[in-house]
Amino acid sequence: MWDSIDLESNRIFKNTFNYFFDDTVTLSFLLELLQKLDYPDESITAVANKILSLSIGGRWSRTISTVLAVMELSTFGERSLYEDTKVAVRQGDKVLFDDTVHAGEQISIPLKTGKFIVSVSEPIWLNLIGDFYYPMEMMKAMGNGFKLTRVFRKVEYVEEGTEKGQKLEVEIDSPYRIYSINRFNPGEYEELSLNPVVVIDGQQVHFNDGELMIGDNHLGWFLMRPEILGVNEEGIFVRDEAEESYYIVKIKERTPELKVGDLIIVETDISNKKYLPYVVIEDPVPSAALVTDTSVVGARREWFYDKFYTYRYPDASFIERRFDRVAYFFRYISKNTIRTSYRLIAPGVYIIPPAKCWAMYEEEFFAFTEGAVIEVKER
Repeated sequence: MWDSIDLESNRIFKNTFNYFFDDTVTLSFLLELLQKLDYPDESITAVANKILSLSIGGRWSRTISTVLAVMELSTFGERSLYEDTKVAVRQGDKVLFDDTVHAGEQISIPLKTGKFIVSVSEPIWLNLIGDFYYPMEMMKAMGNGFKLTRVFRKVEYVEEGTEKGQKLEVEIDSPYRIYSINRFNPGEYEELSLNPVVVIDGQQVHFNDGELMIGDNHLGWFLMRPEILGVNEEGIFVRDEAEESYYIVKIKERTPELKVGDLIIVETDISNKKYLPYVVIEDPVPSAALVTDTSVVGARREWFYDKFYTYRYPDASFIERRFDRVAYFFRYISKNTIRTSYRLIAPGVYIIPPAKCWAMYEEEFFAFTEGAVIEVKER
């Protein structure tokens, strides 16, 4: 039997791989067999350690693998537990714990940020469990295998023009907004002089993924295939190639402000660079808000150009609304957009933690956005 097993190799079993019996599953059955046949402790310990080395942050690559590994390792732990074990935990020169732990005994040691040294006389199980706090200034966007971006939007409406009353989803911090949109017929102009360079306060006016923007500020107006023709004293001239329609857009400054009763739409874009399966996205909700809607809209401003969008942008397998967050679960996801809408219900200043995502069975792949602070005023 041992001739077909190489615990030092990445390919443990020779010519025996099967999707339903991966290395973790097979090793778990082998561990049970070795214990029932009373093999030497060295052989049993070697297999148990190999199972542990295949784990990813306390779990294994699949649900069935995790279940079997935990079951068999627990029986190994009962069999191999020493009567007494000396345990010492130190942080620098400070001794946090130094005592004997008896068979079957569990101890909990509160830890704070820093480096720790754990010394034991015999093998033990060590679990790190707890909550972590990071100051807002430390909450920087980062990721490995995923890219995650988040935009907070507020529902406003066009005030003037033929498109008066049209809903806009303006970024809450944007110092600009669209106040007038007029649809027009190019045949109305015998001659039209336009400046092709459209700049406001030194920032370029442009479309990104179908949305009109000034620099990095989202103005919340979307077209399918937009083109900026130019600008003159009447406004910014825009063409939508998909509908062959033409618009004159006027923009003015706004004072970013949130009030009780405002509807906020949080739009989070995810890109799964490694096509990892079983992905979770968590979108935090401030305590001053009630969730009104959740949706997965796909890469809504890109599907026009991608014939494979029905495969690339699947819906969520499950959406779970909680008091402090909304969790989106995906079996497969490549590139997608989720939208969490909530109504602000109380004044105050609120911290919104970063949105985050991770692969459920490969936790080294993750991403999170920056944190945010919002101030809500009385209406």
